[in-house]
Amino acid sequence: VILSIEEGYRLPAPMGCPVALHQLMLLCWQKERSRRPRFNDVVSFLDKLIRNPSSLLTL
Repeated sequence: VILSIEEGYRLPAPMGCPVALHQLMLLCWQKERSRRPRFNDVVSFLDKLIRNPSSLLTL
């Protein structure tokens, strides 16, 4: 598992997971800490998703 993660493997989106939310998860899983979003950016992103539920619809 560790080797796979070090090689860049990331879990696919769970069934029914909104694309925008999975993209956020991928950003948070960046190997380099400097490429990950800051906590306040994550909170802001999630707040926007919650306030606009239609943006959570999967395609």
